[in-house]
Amino acid sequence: MNSADTFSSSCHSCLYRQWEEECVMYNPVSGETHLLEATAAKILITIAAAPTRYDQLSLLLKEQLDDVSETEIDEYLCTTLQKLQDMHLISAIGE
Repeated sequence: MNSADTFSSSCHSCLYRQWEEECVMYNPVSGETHLLEATAAKILITIAAAPTRYDQLSLLLKEQLDDVSETEIDEYLCTTLQKLQDMHLISAIGE
């Protein structure tokens, strides 16, 4: 993934409940329920609100996780975006 990649989600109608470090996300379109950790849920909620570029998501995480290296943030973001795509919760625009 690169900084120009943009992601969107059809999860506008998803229902979720978040506790400290976990979030349960129900997608009424697919009927599936997913357990996400809090940061992954925040990424999904951000993308569901409006199509979001990779570099915007990276900046959001860097602001929240100031004690984590840029390399670790990029690795986490790539892994998380791939997992959300595999769960059919987001898609890369233009793919």
